[in-house]
Amino acid sequence: MKNRTLKIKQFMCLVLTVAVFAVILGLGDNALKVNADDAQVVVSLDKNNVNVGDTFNVKVTYSSTIDSAYLEWTLSYDSSMVSRSGSAGKISESFWFEDANENTKNVTQTYSFTAKNVGKAVFSIEATSFKLDNTKGEESGNDYMTVKTSSASLTISDKGSSDATLSGLSLSSGELTPDFSPETTEYSVTVPFEVSTLYVYATENDAAASHTIEGDEFLEVGTKKRVVVVTAQDGTVKRYTIEITRLPKPTEVPTQTPTATATQTTAVPTSTPEVSSTPDEKITILIGDEKYHIYETIEEDMIPEGFEKTTVEYKEIEYEAVKGTVIDITLVCLTNNTEMSLFVYDAEKELFYPYAPVTVKSEIYTVLSLEEDNLDVDYEMTKIQIEGAYADAYAVNDGSNEFYIVKAMNGDGDVNYYCYDSVELTMQRYISAKISVEDEPAATDKVDASEVTQETQQPDNPVVKDNSKDSNNKFILGLAVAACILCVIFASALIFFAFKERKTYKMADFDESEDGEE
Repeated sequence: MKNRTLKIKQFMCLVLTVAVFAVILGLGDNALKVNADDAQVVVSLDKNNVNVGDTFNVKVTYSSTIDSAYLEWTLSYDSSMVSRSGSAGKISESFWFEDANENTKNVTQTYSFTAKNVGKAVFSIEATSFKLDNTKGEESGNDYMTVKTSSASLTISDKGSSDATLSGLSLSSGELTPDFSPETTEYSVTVPFEVSTLYVYATENDAAASHTIEGDEFLEVGTKKRVVVVTAQDGTVKRYTIEITRLPKPTEVPTQTPTATATQTTAVPTSTPEVSSTPDEKITILIGDEKYHIYETIEEDMIPEGFEKTTVEYKEIEYEAVKGTVIDITLVCLTNNTEMSLFVYDAEKELFYPYAPVTVKSEIYTVLSLEEDNLDVDYEMTKIQIEGAYADAYAVNDGSNEFYIVKAMNGDGDVNYYCYDSVELTMQRYISAKISVEDEPAATDKVDASEVTQETQQPDNPVVKDNSKDSNNKFILGLAVAACILCVIFASALIFFAFKERKTYKMADFDESEDGEE
């Protein structure tokens, strides 16, 4: 009787253990079924990066593991970033399927868009779907399908204008042939032997474009080319080529005196040719070893920015000049009969020195003469070329022939000594020998670090949104695991007490057998 009771308890423990494992397997299978999705809707793009004005396609793909009776989705986008004809921010589609003979498991639609503004455009999707046939006899409402959706995004940039044309092209001497036109890119010009320097001035049609000029301004007798290369904001390049011809020096033909004969008479002119008497023909200005004359007029294309025409008096004769509207500098045009250049005129001392403007960080400096300078430095005075003009300078004896000390006036009228780098074309004040000035320039404003912001960019990978209610699944799975653990503990306790009782029964039977033998 006792053995039978023990066997019954052991059998119950075995059945309970099997049931526990069956529950575990069943719940695990159900959990997998809950986590599985019946269908998914994916948004994809044919381009990941576009420019403003470009068109691109957005494709929506629906795929299902079971037949669908009804499908509905809504594609959302920011209408301020992209545009599409017939919609404004949302596109809604719905599909009905009557039987399984239709393609109820796969649906694809493509939409065309145009990029409007710079930034990131995001396309998100929401979808609802129902089963075609509820064959399992579930209650109404169990035909709802779980659909996983994914969104996509692309980056929109602004490539800028493609305008690489010029609105103006002129020369310091001579005339272009043909006349300038923004669409004409080939020109020629012929200048006399006296012109040894020719400057090219170009103006872009689009303020966002830029230009460079290939070749230098110095001319030799013969032909050379200078090219204006215009680069638009989007990288478009256009080249304007100028073929420049400098004529050779005219050959002087000696004048022959005709021989008088009895039959030949010498014609006497009725009037003497008028020789123009201009101021620059009367007064010679010696600058170094060069002889100059003041040119009577200043061409418009020679006037630097920030200057306007005026007149000056030199040796009691009035000449045309230009005067700075911001800085107190007066310029006159001098010629040595081969070229013309602008020179700074010091009316108080009646001195001239080359006009050599140097632009450093939007600051214009005027290099001054060192002829009456008293700078106590062990440097040799020389001449250097700065932006096409020759100026006085001290050569720094460091063996590189790259650094010089010049005397210059800044835009505020302050005069200082500067170290000029002929390689980098930069200037820095020569502190140990600077001229004392009353006012030092104000310190540069510091940037407040609190005003600096950093934009966090989102990745371009699609963002996946899961509608399968993972939180409920985890809760159910947790309950199942807890129940299994309790069942295992309970079964283990039953087995333990069953074996303990069996041992007690064996001890009792052994004692009874011993009593019987005695």
